[in-house]
Amino acid sequence: MVENEQQHQMFQKGLESLGDYCNEVQRYISKYDPREIITIAESFGDTFVNHLHEEIPTLAPEKLRVIFPEQRDIEKTFSHMMKWIISSATKIKGLPFVSQTISHPNS
Repeated sequence: MVENEQQHQMFQKGLESLGDYCNEVQRYISKYDPREIITIAESFGDTFVNHLHEEIPTLAPEKLRVIFPEQRDIEKTFSHMMKWIISSATKIKGLPFVSQTISHPNS
């Protein structure tokens, strides 16, 4: 899990830059430049995609059972986490969840 957190730090600034740019474009549509989206995405895209691939095995059920031996513990933690995500996430912060769903629709 520590490695996942370190990887998050590696792409966080790029994700925030993308969010800032999208928010700016929503306010001033004339500022939209598709090349800027590509430039920002390319600045952190490889790190982000690598992280998504590497993070999935760390969330395997057998590994989570070590952290949460009781099913009710993981369900409680999951419920708490989802409530927090829904209440606090911007559209950009939700992007990793959407990306993983698109990459792995049957997961």
